[in-house]
Amino acid sequence: GSVSGSTGGAGGAGVPNNILVQACATSYSGGGGGSSGKEPNGSDINGGAGGAGGGGAGGTRANGTAGTANTGGGGGGGGYFPGTKQGAAGGSGIVIASVTTGGDSYVDTSSIPNAPTTTPDGFTYIAEFKASGTLNLKDNGCGTAFDYRVVAGGGSGSNGNSGGGAGAGGHRSSFPGGKKLVLSPGTNPVVIGAGAVRAGNGCASPGPGPGVGITGGDSKVGGIFANGGGGGGRFNADGKDGGSGGGGGDNIGNGIRPSPTSASQGN
Repeated sequence: GSVSGSTGGAGGAGVPNNILVQACATSYSGGGGGSSGKEPNGSDINGGAGGAGGGGAGGTRANGTAGTANTGGGGGGGGYFPGTKQGAAGGSGIVIASVTTGGDSYVDTSSIPNAPTTTPDGFTYIAEFKASGTLNLKDNGCGTAFDYRVVAGGGSGSNGNSGGGAGAGGHRSSFPGGKKLVLSPGTNPVVIGAGAVRAGNGCASPGPGPGVGITGGDSKVGGIFANGGGGGGRFNADGKDGGSGGGGGDNIGNGIRPSPTSASQGN
């Protein structure tokens, strides 16, 4: 979220998806909230809320809140006064792959703790990658079609003085009803994008500098990839491009800038 008026902008809400076949759909890729500052009359600008789907809130006289792990949520911007507060880290990404086997294929992963495989009915197998690994497929044919949800890492929020919240990690999904991903028998690498680390120390002076947020890591499985969320912009500085663009700081007219190569990934 960008900063506007007396409240930092709220992060954009992520899109719910129920590829995990649970009682309720899960939201991913929530944007980070814009941070606080001071009005000319001395009153506070309150930090904006994080977007549903793991986005962190912007700080009010405090550091921003980090994006939630394995949601691709963007980090909240750091508040201002007294002193410059820190923008927060982004949440890491996630990859989910689901297949209905019919008995002619078998799926497992390289790491049960980081990539558990579950089955709600004995025929549908769901691999949920929370860290990079491999999806291992035994198939009597020439490949198996998977539904997928690929979420990249969220960006980090900017440091204080009305800084912008970070963009959420980009997301790609075939579920429900989209074109599935065909994976070959054998070992298929899965890459989980890291959430961006918080911005480096930087004063609240105008313009680009070390306090601008950082872009999150990309996620990938097969030929499907999602771009990391853009870092938040600080006072007089744009947010960065990404799967979802980072929010701009105060005095920036149009801070949210989705990547031109992946504009359909963000919210």
